[in-house]
Amino acid sequence: MCNKREFLYNPHFGGYSTHIQLPAKMTFRLPETFRDDVGAPLLCAGVTVFAPILRNYNADFKCAVIGIGGLGHLALQYASKMGMRVTAFTTSFNKSAELHRLGASDLSHSVDLESLKKEEGKYDLVLNTLHTGDNAVFTAHQRLTKPGGTVV
Repeated sequence: MCNKREFLYNPHFGGYSTHIQLPAKMTFRLPETFRDDVGAPLLCAGVTVFAPILRNYNADFKCAVIGIGGLGHLALQYASKMGMRVTAFTTSFNKSAELHRLGASDLSHSVDLESLKKEEGKYDLVLNTLHTGDNAVFTAHQRLTKPGGTVV
């Protein structure tokens, strides 16, 4: 039904099966000691957040990570290890010690509009991993960036 059809792994056959065909430059050999339970999340969720951080970061940046779940907890660790001052936007303040251990410098509420308003315009890089159907919250997340900042 698409006028311009594009394949996920264009122009090669896709993945998510027992075999895959793609250019050699897009592959690397995993060591025999590779543990799927530890490594697989880093090769999926880890790359999902690492790539945009790498493309958009500066060590002097202030970074907001919204939603500290599967993607967010990795983004928090990467951004802080790359030298950014990171604020974790969460609803789980009972986990503040864990969030600080993962690299959060500060914490803020991820869906409370009053809290989000106080954070407007403070961040060079905003990494949003939180789905919301609330348009006001979504707009508030976008307003966290400084002029010229980046929202991912």
